[in-house]
Amino acid sequence: MPALEIDLNTLPEIGNSYEFSMGADWFESALSEVESAIPSAKDAGQVTVMVQRTGRDVLVHGSVAAEIQLRCVRSLEDFMFPVSSDLSALFSPASGDPRDAAKSEDEDAVDRDVFSGSRLVLDGFVREHIILEIPMNPTCVGPDASLQIPDHVGAEAFEAAVAIDQGNKESTEEGSVDPRLAPLRELARKMSGKKE
Repeated sequence: MPALEIDLNTLPEIGNSYEFSMGADWFESALSEVESAIPSAKDAGQVTVMVQRTGRDVLVHGSVAAEIQLRCVRSLEDFMFPVSSDLSALFSPASGDPRDAAKSEDEDAVDRDVFSGSRLVLDGFVREHIILEIPMNPTCVGPDASLQIPDHVGAEAFEAAVAIDQGNKESTEEGSVDPRLAPLRELARKMSGKKE
């Protein structure tokens, strides 16, 4: 049963604002297909929307704020991730009228959602906005963490660079550079031998 539902029969002429709370059950159902989302009792969210009629259509704008549990792709540990997004959409009534079907092919209708009867269900609409805010590779550390180099690797790399810059010939000897680069060094030696 939808949790974010508005009865349009009770919608005043000037529109109305609505607030909804989403709990762990809502998120477990809504994000069941998102691999990085891990169901948690701590999952919670709040939706605030202003709903107005514009002729036969219904304009919805507002925001969603939530905290959901994700799994970090680096540490494989679970962490709480904040989600915040603005919501805005124009909902059109769904009907079997062929004229409405023709309208749906118009460019103007591409950005529209639909509702049926007198019930406006926002669950799918809000779910899409939340999923769009979830990173493809969620991490439990800051975005610049990938730029941090471990001290032991950083120190060796810095010393090797200084030695090369100063023309220290020992820096080109075996063991003074990263062993993963040894095949490239060997290739360089063969190439320089052919040129001579």
